[in-house]
Amino acid sequence: MVTGDVVGLCYDRALELPECILGILLAGATYVPLDASYPAERLAYIMDNAGITTVITRSDIAERLPKGAANRASIDSIASKESSSSSNNLSAETHRNVVCFDNQEQRIREFSTDPVQSEQDANRLLYMIYTSGSTGRPKGTGATHRAESNLLNWYCREFSMTDRDTVLLMSAIGFDLTQKNIFAPLISGATLVIPDVQEYDPVRFLSIIESEQVSWINCAPSAFYPLQDDSDDWRRLQSLKYLFLGGEPINLQRLQGWLSSEKSIESCGLINSYGPTECADIAAWHRIDLAKDLAAVNLPIGRPNDNVKLYVLGQHQELLPIGAIGELYIGGDSVGPGYLGETEMTAAAFFPNPFVDSAAESAAEIAAKSLVRSNEECNETAKQERMYKTGDLARYRADGKVEYLGRIDHQVKLRGFRIETGEIQSVINEQENITDSLVAVSKSELTGDSLVAWVVVSQMILDGDTVGFENTISRQIAKLLPSFMVPQNFVLLDKFPLTPNGKIDRKALPKPIDEGSVELVPAENATQAMLIDIWQSILGVPAIGIKQDFFQLGGHSLLATQVVARVVKQTNKAVSVRMLFESSTVELFAEKIDSAGVEDTNRPCLL
Repeated sequence: MVTGDVVGLCYDRALELPECILGILLAGATYVPLDASYPAERLAYIMDNAGITTVITRSDIAERLPKGAANRASIDSIASKESSSSSNNLSAETHRNVVCFDNQEQRIREFSTDPVQSEQDANRLLYMIYTSGSTGRPKGTGATHRAESNLLNWYCREFSMTDRDTVLLMSAIGFDLTQKNIFAPLISGATLVIPDVQEYDPVRFLSIIESEQVSWINCAPSAFYPLQDDSDDWRRLQSLKYLFLGGEPINLQRLQGWLSSEKSIESCGLINSYGPTECADIAAWHRIDLAKDLAAVNLPIGRPNDNVKLYVLGQHQELLPIGAIGELYIGGDSVGPGYLGETEMTAAAFFPNPFVDSAAESAAEIAAKSLVRSNEECNETAKQERMYKTGDLARYRADGKVEYLGRIDHQVKLRGFRIETGEIQSVINEQENITDSLVAVSKSELTGDSLVAWVVVSQMILDGDTVGFENTISRQIAKLLPSFMVPQNFVLLDKFPLTPNGKIDRKALPKPIDEGSVELVPAENATQAMLIDIWQSILGVPAIGIKQDFFQLGGHSLLATQVVARVVKQTNKAVSVRMLFESSTVELFAEKIDSAGVEDTNRPCLL
């Protein structure tokens, strides 16, 4: 590795994760987190698009990585017009080097222990994360060393993280908030707890929080809710000093019981954090006051953190008065460099800040020089402040705090993941016998939000085996998209309903779940009866048969963890979420439970 290299880091939660990151940074390179659970096709695209020539991973994960060559690309030009999102237009082809960290112990011992000498630059990209893109392909963006340092200084100082704190790393490596929660304990002296779970497991997380006396958690709201849904578990959360929730709006009513209890009201501060990946994770924050905020129509995202500016602007980028609804723009040190190889997309989202004196270049000129180049160019661009167009509706309140009011477009946030529905639609539309598609979030007070795809097909498909066709679509797109982007339900149509203006009438779309479409076969044994009772309670579906599919009834990964937690509690069997994914009907899952062994409650907490 040399200065300016782009290095892939494909890991799950593992003790050696911080070591790998620090090694990459000491070499002057930029790391790209690669989620090992992503489909091989998506990983291959990211590796080629980013110009990754070295991937650091573990030997068991390496076996699942896509093989083949890489295109060596320097970060010097990845936002320029010469560098497109197509890997064919990147630099000269070279073979990708896969380094399995767990097999390098002997080689590491042979290296010198002298400090590594490398040229460091505050304006170099620290990391690059791929987020959902409306073109059908994920897009790469990231944070500079300057932006991340600014974030960490605020994060550790504002909330007084010290060597007495214990931070639990709950999120996966591909999340922007994960990066902050790895670095913050390292610079403050706090303890970083890396759990030995690769799937979301609320029962295991609760056990670790209690045994390790975790004081600090940062995750998506949907990831925390199951930890406090059962009042019997509140005592296990007593060590928490701060809980940072971000990535999606907080359902404060769901947290009300726990926050009002004696076990949390005086000990745990709840922070609503807001910020896109394009702006180094957090741009605004609000310390929740339960008495005041519970009655509010919209929970505020609060005020900007250090050296960050929040603007609510009108259609012509004019400042709007207090109370007026407009689009939220972010300025200051947190604003990132743009999108890899996407000059036009960068120019459409990143603008010179007209409210400071330093904005001299056009957006297109800045986009062309947006990522790390020579030191001279970096220092020149660092003097010019830009702002990022978030696509979020917001307004300023009279007390100076900002309220988030939703998305302008149809981008959605689901269980902490930001999703461009256009990307999912593009993948669906590539499948055989599909004319068009529309993907949106279906809301349910009982089961929460889930993705639904309305798909236009021919009459021949509608007259045939529709269930088999839907299952085929689901399997095909699961090879191309992460699991959180695969719709839970498919609705087949011969055409979309339209408004008088010729647009799709979303209100007229049929509901995704037809409870009468599957025969309600009653339970045949005690395990099936227990499962039906649990599913009815969690999914809010009044009638369930043993042939029905958990995910087609509105279930998703987080609800699956609740099911498994209740099953373990009632049976003391070693049941996993993966079992439910693999056997998702009552009948099949009951068979898995009956054949499972007894749960081991004496596992170590840490790797």
